[in-house]
Amino acid sequence: MNRLLNIYIYSLIVTYTLILYPFFLLSFIVICLFLPKRLFYRFLRRFISWYGLFIIKVLVFPFIKVKFVDLAPNEKITPCVFIMNHKSASDPYLLACLPYEIVQVVNSWPFKIPILGFVAKQAGYLSVKEMSYREFETAIVKLLSENACIGAFPEGTRSGEGEMGQFHGAVFRAAAKAKVPIVPLCVMGNERIPTKKFVLHRGTIKIRKLKALYPEQYINMTSFQLKNHIRNIIYDELLKMKNEVN
Repeated sequence: MNRLLNIYIYSLIVTYTLILYPFFLLSFIVICLFLPKRLFYRFLRRFISWYGLFIIKVLVFPFIKVKFVDLAPNEKITPCVFIMNHKSASDPYLLACLPYEIVQVVNSWPFKIPILGFVAKQAGYLSVKEMSYREFETAIVKLLSENACIGAFPEGTRSGEGEMGQFHGAVFRAAAKAKVPIVPLCVMGNERIPTKKFVLHRGTIKIRKLKALYPEQYINMTSFQLKNHIRNIIYDELLKMKNEVN
């Protein structure tokens, strides 16, 4: 049964991507020719969000359900840096639940995915392993100055069903330099959606957007203290979510 489920879902996603791609290319060419560069990037990044949102809310339903809760819906946080714990390869798609223009910080492997890698490169996604820290920081600060948001997974690698890993500090130093809010995101339930071998299982994914930490609240923290503070906030919320499930 699970094998059939995987064939069904992946077939839907591939078909959806192949059907959408020609329309994307046409829009890409038209917008590139006639829109200012900043509006071009904004459209492209929102296009990626709409693409991902349709997958997680429509194509995989009802086998996989995604429940998003915003615990601070009235906050004014744009631009900001979103920090999410990293459970599986589906995590980048889950950022589509957020109604913002988001540039993701990723490892180099997503750029190697056919079609999706090309689109991500055009949207200005950042490959942290292919940049020096100075290049990375400059790019982050520039994007934030343009009112875009950053989405990052500072564990660097998927924790799966294990404990949350330690956070890398680069994105926190960049956020502090740009003096923008840092918004913790918690994800639970997608440890096996998919597994590290990309096998999908049925389940419910829960995402929570927590209260932002504003620059005036972390101005006296070192980047080491800041990353651990955010990690602790996410860790504590994940414990609450786990207890609610049980």
